[in-house]
Amino acid sequence: MWLIEIEVIQMPQIHNTLTLFVTQQNSLMKAIYIVSVLVLFLNYPSSGQDEPAYMNKSWKDLTTQIQRRNDVATVLLIRLKETNKLDSAILQRTKGMVQEFTIYLREKITRFDSSTVRHVFEMNQAVSSNMGGSLILLENQPGIRQINGIMSLLQHLEGAEKRLYTIIQQYNALASEHRRLDLAFSKK
Repeated sequence: MWLIEIEVIQMPQIHNTLTLFVTQQNSLMKAIYIVSVLVLFLNYPSSGQDEPAYMNKSWKDLTTQIQRRNDVATVLLIRLKETNKLDSAILQRTKGMVQEFTIYLREKITRFDSSTVRHVFEMNQAVSSNMGGSLILLENQPGIRQINGIMSLLQHLEGAEKRLYTIIQQYNALASEHRRLDLAFSKK
């Protein structure tokens, strides 16, 4: 009888302890579940209606590098035009494209979406190809290379192109990482 009384006396304590343990475990599991759902929800990229915050800085870096390259290209083209040794029509067309692109980047970009990225990409491709044509002409004119300041400008332009290439790669990697290939800076 004494053994039975001990079991009866100890049973409610064990039952209460087990009940408290299970309740705490359920609360802990619920808390873990809620926190994990919140973390997943907050880290999931937006559907694209607004500017994605994680792409903003990278986009600004990209446009800044394009503007820097365009500024160096404009100075180089003005300097080359002063020499009167290259075809002025090619230089004028390239200079016009660079200036139009620079104005577009500085004044007209008011939204950040896939169509804007595509338009900036196409304008950048056009400027790059025209700059390439002008630089090929420059390489065929050895007398121009000896003009004071041209080589320095060419080195600045080459550095700007390399920085631009690097920032485009970083931007595209970020767009890919966040599954926003519609914002990638490349041909569609």
